[in-house]
Amino acid sequence: MADEAAALRRRLDLDGIWGNFSEIGVRQELTDWQWSAEFVHIAAKPLSSESSVALMLGRRIGDWTPYAGYGWAKTSGAALAPPSWGAALQPLLGPAGAAQGQALGAGAAQAYNATRVQQSSWSVGARWDFHPQAALKLQWDEVRVSANGAALWGHASTDAGRARVASAVVDFIF
Repeated sequence: MADEAAALRRRLDLDGIWGNFSEIGVRQELTDWQWSAEFVHIAAKPLSSESSVALMLGRRIGDWTPYAGYGWAKTSGAALAPPSWGAALQPLLGPAGAAQGQALGAGAAQAYNATRVQQSSWSVGARWDFHPQAALKLQWDEVRVSANGAALWGHASTDAGRARVASAVVDFIF
């Protein structure tokens, strides 16, 4: 039990934290074909590190550019399982104290797991250059989120899920 508590403390400890952000990307347009690739790595030691990849391929056909893309983002390391402290704490703290200790450990594991990112997505879309200084982009994304991987979604759920996102954007310069 002491080892599990120490591991939780190390995962959630903010003392001495430092961060690093690295990114590399490339984009190329060959006649009417275009592609891009991007890799990002974020480290926040000792908490965690995340990596992501985004790939896109498109082809210009007149004023239209249909495209497809794939991406993923993942936190390094495994999710934390809730500790099983209740039975070990009961002789020392009684039933109520053991339940509180168990709830504290489970809450700490859930807090860490809620910061994890585990998702992938496929995208298809089209860009229409309807004006020399403006374009309409329509896109459909299918996103799959693994259990304990929803941190990018702004809620603390540890459940797996998926989302379908449709977007329409007008880009312009003035």
